[in-house]
Amino acid sequence: MRRAAHLLPAIIYFTIVSGSAHAALAQTKQTWLNLGVGVTTFQSTKPGTHSDNLGVGIAWRIGHGGGGWTKSIGFGWYETGLRTSVAGLETRVGSIHVRPIMFGYGYTVQRGRAAVEMKTLGGYSFNTISVDNQLRQNYLNAFDTWVSGNIHNSWVVEPEASLWYDLTSRVGVNVSLGYMLNRPIVVLTTGSGPTPQRWNADMVVMSFGVVYGIF
Repeated sequence: MRRAAHLLPAIIYFTIVSGSAHAALAQTKQTWLNLGVGVTTFQSTKPGTHSDNLGVGIAWRIGHGGGGWTKSIGFGWYETGLRTSVAGLETRVGSIHVRPIMFGYGYTVQRGRAAVEMKTLGGYSFNTISVDNQLRQNYLNAFDTWVSGNIHNSWVVEPEASLWYDLTSRVGVNVSLGYMLNRPIVVLTTGSGPTPQRWNADMVVMSFGVVYGIF
């Protein structure tokens, strides 16, 4: 499913684990391992060149109580469609799959049933691309040549804020907002040779999740 992209303020956050699954070492007094379902939207900051998506997946929370400094791990996996111009025609390049593995550090403030965490995650993204037939056809029509595509892996950084709220001793909800910076190099190769270009694949990441305490 695709949604229109929105530019959101990059400094104010409140959010959570999700469909692509952000795992936070947050606090919970009653349970240590909490599992559930999350919904995450990835909204493009460059709507003219690539698209948004919405995902549903596993949400989790791992915690031992209390606030303060905590370590975090995150997997903000998503797919986005790239677009470009070929001989004046808007053309779909194809889809890229972004699979980052991130680690970070954050600070948590506990107030009753609520816990607010601000953190920064960073890591390495394993990227793949599938070239669209429309790109091949437009290159053939305009330049009488074939075209293929490749994408490099990339480093990613995501500042994020999340809010956890305990509905009961075992049920918690979370909402979060983050900004993922990702600038992979996409290489289009034709009969004339390769043309590398760095793409802005930044995403505003918004999540909502519900978890249940297992242990």
